[in-house]
Amino acid sequence: MSGRTPHPADLRDARRIAAAVRFAVHFRKSPGDVIRIECATLGEARAEAVRLDRAHGSSGRRAGVYAIGPDAVATFVPATYRQED
Repeated sequence: MSGRTPHPADLRDARRIAAAVRFAVHFRKSPGDVIRIECATLGEARAEAVRLDRAHGSSGRRAGVYAIGPDAVATFVPATYRQED
């Protein structure tokens, strides 16, 4: 975060992403046509998102990756999120 104090909501989201039990990739081709794929890991979800972007992204839309927690709450995973080792 380049020396700035992270916002409390960003810290909360980072905790939710780290505690996720699975991940979902969501790509909206049109208002009535949605692709949703579940993955076991963040790496798999990001790879699937890239695949969907290449296959269907000519409209300028991009796939979103979401972390699904044990309480079934979905949290958007920004492209800048880096998983701690």
